[in-house]
Amino acid sequence: MIGKRLNEKLFALFWLIAVLISCNNPMKEKIQGNWIINSMNRNSENILHTLGINMITFDKSGDCSFARTEEDSLGSGIWYIKKDTLVIEGGKSPFSGKYLVDFETVEGRLNIHLRSSHLDIRAGKMWSQP
Repeated sequence: MIGKRLNEKLFALFWLIAVLISCNNPMKEKIQGNWIINSMNRNSENILHTLGINMITFDKSGDCSFARTEEDSLGSGIWYIKKDTLVIEGGKSPFSGKYLVDFETVEGRLNIHLRSSHLDIRAGKMWSQP
């Protein structure tokens, strides 16, 4: 009886630790915020000029918003990290997909490079003013 309770407590402790570790994902923390899109190519064709606004936002809640396009009039979706891959689910939006993510800091500014099977996006993070 005591052994069973100890096992249950250990299981609960390990489960709690696993949840805390998974919630504290450095990539997730870096991605959160507003990004200005500097370049966006679909199958090697520049499509940045087709966006109404060159911005994408990743909220802490898992919601994201991006430029509306001819294919997608909503301009919103959800995002999450799955095995070091950024996943954006936005219906018919060209932003929907799975992305490899690279970060780079240039002159104090955080930049992101998102690559999927059909899109290549480069953006710089907007810093909030104190």
